[in-house]
Amino acid sequence: MKKIYTAANPADAHIVRGILESYEIGCEVRGESLFSVRGELPMVGDTFPTVWIFNDEDFEEARKVVDEIDRKREEAPVVSESWNCSRCGETLESQFTACWKCGKSRKTEDSESNVKRERF
Repeated sequence: MKKIYTAANPADAHIVRGILESYEIGCEVRGESLFSVRGELPMVGDTFPTVWIFNDEDFEEARKVVDEIDRKREEAPVVSESWNCSRCGETLESQFTACWKCGKSRKTEDSESNVKRERF
């Protein structure tokens, strides 16, 4: 059994586990219960959830899969569209379909060129 991945959070660990299992690589998530007590315990690598493969012979294939996951995450930046209401000038987050301040619909806003992209 070998550790193949250290995740940022339990959800991330389970996503990687699911992808590895789709390649028929047996694995499990460890340490996810420690994540909830971070702050009580030192915030070090040992308190992050990890993914472990069962069969050491699968390590090279698993490493390639995890490397591909990391590469795709780096290539796909997180983008959120915010938009400005042309009636009142309010800046709104992407989940709003109408201006909360004046009620103007975003549908008409999308056809205009005031949609800006923010990278986080």
